[in-house]
Amino acid sequence: MTLAEARELLDSCRVGDQRDGYPILRRLKATFQAVSDSDRVVLNQVIREWLVSSDAKDRYDGAWLTDELGLAENLDLIRRLRDEAERRSDAAAPFDWSKYNQIAGRLAAGG
Repeated sequence: MTLAEARELLDSCRVGDQRDGYPILRRLKATFQAVSDSDRVVLNQVIREWLVSSDAKDRYDGAWLTDELGLAENLDLIRRLRDEAERRSDAAAPFDWSKYNQIAGRLAAGG
């Protein structure tokens, strides 16, 4: 699977009623789990792109998948998001920090 194919596959999973994102998240997770190990490496490249995206939806989906799938190779980006949240002063910053800190803790502990 190429990176472009991986982007297209994961984007196709995100089509649906945006008012209830959970079915979309479950579809993303199931898609990741259904592919070969070599394709998972490419799909994770897309997840890593989402984690550094300026789009909050991308970051949320990337963080959720990283946590749900135990993608320890993304720990560096989760820590970066946690550190960025710590430096922010907006109302969502403490909640974002807590979320990323919890994910980082689970990844560091091995799941």
